[in-house]
Amino acid sequence: MKKLYNFLNIYEIFFIFLLFISVFIRVIISYHKVSGWKYTHWIFNYEEEFVKRGLIGEFLRLFNISVTYEYVQIFSVILILFVVCSLLFVFVLPLKKYPGNIGMYLFFFCAVANPATLQHFVFDAGRFDGFCLLLALMSLLSVELFSQYRSLFLIFILSIISILIHEASFFIFIPLVFSYFAYKNNKKLNLYTVFISIFALFLVTYAISVLGLAQLYDIDHYYEILTMKYGSHINKNSLSVLYNGSLDFNIKMTMEKVLNMNKFIHHLAMLLVFSPLIFLFYSSLRCYLKKSSYFKILFIGSSLSPLFLYPLGFDHFRWWSLAITNLTISVCILTLDDEALLNFISETFYKYRNISLLFIIISLIVGPLCVMSSFKFVDFVLL
Repeated sequence: MKKLYNFLNIYEIFFIFLLFISVFIRVIISYHKVSGWKYTHWIFNYEEEFVKRGLIGEFLRLFNISVTYEYVQIFSVILILFVVCSLLFVFVLPLKKYPGNIGMYLFFFCAVANPATLQHFVFDAGRFDGFCLLLALMSLLSVELFSQYRSLFLIFILSIISILIHEASFFIFIPLVFSYFAYKNNKKLNLYTVFISIFALFLVTYAISVLGLAQLYDIDHYYEILTMKYGSHINKNSLSVLYNGSLDFNIKMTMEKVLNMNKFIHHLAMLLVFSPLIFLFYSSLRCYLKKSSYFKILFIGSSLSPLFLYPLGFDHFRWWSLAITNLTISVCILTLDDEALLNFISETFYKYRNISLLFIIISLIVGPLCVMSSFKFVDFVLL
């Protein structure tokens, strides 16, 4: 086995410094201003009726904070800073245990340069996924800090807040949180309580999805009211989420928008870009998972839960970004108390260091994984 700790020489330190600068520049230039679609969600609130995704807007209203487009831009940048700092803290966890190990540095840079992690969240500025991610990380932290029932209570409360911010959080982050709770408490786990909690959150999600549809105005009237109050940045299509909530409608609309050659090309481009990382993760986890407990496998597997939204929303590359972010988080957290996983990651990323560097370089070139398309260069080619 390769020695897990060694001192870096001056050339390695200089190369790592160049990678830091390159990733920093790439993340900065990934930023896009908040779109009208995302801005419109910030003005949803409970002033006249309960609507889904209205918690953030209600919070701003209660504190008498003006929801102008300029302020939302500022709020979004602040949210991005919190998300980026939080993810960096998680991604650096394996590196902190073996600070001089080249394999761990390669893993770290594969995580931070990844088009689906920091770059994606910076690119997708203004979306509520950032709030839900921070709540999920707070839930994971509560599992570490508190007893089983205290942490379960906190997880339940934070999950309800997350669902009120965006109901898709039930599929995006909550499975990851509860599977980690089960893993950490597996020796004294009360499955009945866990299942009751998850079922209750499912009912909350369903209730919000159904009862959170707008009833007071039709969409045209509501659009006129909001445009007069907030200006031309209001997006009418964004308002449609408050009027079309059935599963049949969402599945039909998704199928209409994704069954075409352009979407196939975008998925193929994503597969090609991520193929080095797929190989590295497969090589690292293949042997590890064979010797792991069911709860560890469940925790890692639950990270892919955003993909359950594939038939319900055509933001397919957003689902992939969130799934890859979850997977990276789950691996980093497991390294806290599993040295075997650290060994597998360190040895794999060092053994295939050329593949690791290839993925990092490709990530810096192609930019962020987008939302309804894979990469900007693919959109340019398809024009």
